[in-house]
Parts: sequence; C-alpha cells; structure tokens
Amino acid sequence: MDLDELRNKWQNINLRVDRLDNDTRRIASELASGRVRTAQTKLANFHYRTALVGLCLPVLAPMIVTVMHFALWVAVIYAAMGIILAILNFLFARKIARSDYMSMPVVSALTQAVDIRKRQKQLQAVGITLGIIVIFSLFTQALDPSSKIILLGMLVGLGVGIPIGLIKYRRAIALARQLQDELKSSLTNDV
Repeated sequence: MDLDELRNKWQNINLRVDRLDNDTRRIASELASGRVRTAQTKLANFHYRTALVGLCLPVLAPMIVTVMHFALWVAVIYAAMGIILAILNFLFARKIARSDYMSMPVVSALTQAVDIRKRQKQLQAVGITLGIIVIFSLFTQALDPSSKIILLGMLVGLGVGIPIGLIKYRRAIALARQLQDELKSSLTNDV
C-alpha cells in the first residue's frame, strides 16, 4: 500500500465519521424533539380530560334538585362551576397543544414553559375557589336535620375527593415540570 492510497482511505474515513457525527446529532435532536412533543401532548391531554369532566357537572346538576331535593340555586352554582372549569381547561389545553416549542428561540420556549406552570397554578386556584363555593353551598343545604344520610354521603365524598384531587394536582404539576425539563435539555443541547 503506498502513501497516496493510505491518504485517500484516511480521508474517506474522516468523511464517514463526519457524516456519522452529523447523523448522530440529527437523530439526537429528533429524539429530544419527540420527548418534548410527548410531554406536551400528555399535558394537553390531561387538561382536555379535565375539561371533559367539567362538562359532566352540568349534566349531573339536575340530580341535585330532583334526587337530593336541594334548592335550584345550588344546582346552578354546581353547573356553572363545571362549565367555567371546562372552558378554562379546554382553552389552556389548546394553547399547550398548539405551541411549537422546538421552533422557538430557547429563551422564548423556556419562558412559555414557565408561563404554563404559572397559568396552571392560576387555573388550579380558580378551581379550588369554585370548589369551596360549591361545597359550602352543598353543605348549607345538607345541614337540614332530616337529611343526615346526605350529609354523611357528602362527608365521605369529601374524604375521597380530596385525596383524588391532590393526586391529580401532583400529576398536573409533574407533567408541566416534565415539559419544562425536556425543553431545557433539548434546547440547551442545540445551543
């Protein structure tokens, strides 16, 4: 093997290594982009499902009057809470789903991720406030001495509902944090 042939083979190897390096970077970028999209989809779907649950409340509201014999204003508050939370969650989920974080500049994408967590906490504060209003209105109607079984059922429902709500709250926060972390790792690797 002469020197020219050895030099040509060396250059071919360098070209293959460069091509392989570029392919590796491209694949890593696509994987990171996929992880961001997955986190984004999970968070959006969580809020779409929450909106669907909110839409169930107006459907159940007439039972408050017909089955539990509570005042009509309690059913109206219950239904209104469901509609308000359904709309807020749907709009929030749509904003998350429509954002294209990977095409944004790093600072803008991370700012939006922080904004998502902030808006998520605001949405949860609205939900908790409306929930307290509904629970208070239900308890004012259930304090009638003739409806001890309804009061007991409400207390059991409250005891079961609070842990479920806390689990959902932690899941929503974890999904938002996952999206933010995936954005940080993928976008800072691109820089």
